Amino acid sequence: MSPAMRIRVGAVALFVVLPLFVAIACDDQAAEIADQNEAADTPSSGSDSESGDKSVFELRAGDCITSTFSFATVEEAETSVVACDSPDAVSKVLQLVRVAEDDEYPGESYFDEEAAANCDPFFDSFYFPTEESWAADDRTIICIQTL
Repeated sequence: MSPAMRIRVGAVALFVVLPLFVAIACDDQAAEIADQNEAADTPSSGSDSESGDKSVFELRAGDCITSTFSFATVEEAETSVVACDSPDAVSKVLQLVRVAEDDEYPGESYFDEEAAANCDPFFDSFYFPTEESWAADDRTIICIQTL
């Protein structure tokens, strides 16, 4: 294969295949966000989630998790779900609260007010959409209780 042909093949891979993989990853995240938004609209008496590593968008009411989240971007927002009677469980998802459908990101004070008004009275922390996840239609506050 000539050097010119290798460059064209490489360019096709870079400009056609790479965007396809990125689009698929974004579609997966969008599906997780849509599922979580729907779960927030349907109250649960507990979680039927399996244990293991989960994206923040896969958490459901009743899930017990091993740590608080530490992440720089939405794509990195993961924790481990374990049985609530496990010694590794440090927090429990009490409730998912669906918030406004506004296009513009409302800011942290809005989420503080919504959590105070709508989370289970036993919550002691919560996670809320970032500007990045808001742009991807994340509209769910996750109400957490430390175990």
